[in-house]
Amino acid sequence: MKTANYPLSLDENLRSAVKATAQATGLSQTETMRRAVKFGLPKVKTKLGRPQSRRSLFESLRALEPVKLKGR
Repeated sequence: MKTANYPLSLDENLRSAVKATAQATGLSQTETMRRAVKFGLPKVKTKLGRPQSRRSLFESLRALEPVKLKGR
């Protein structure tokens, strides 16, 4: 298996959270970060990802319900 090293700059709060999590789980800090990346990627993708496909204007307008105007 090929590996790549990526240096990470962590602020003090995040570094201490990683260290505490590693101690609580019995994992190394490196393994804790690997698992955080692995398990966190799907959530990042759904929250920040772009929509897979855009609807056309016609499809968007068709999805809207008819507008009822008052007094008409």
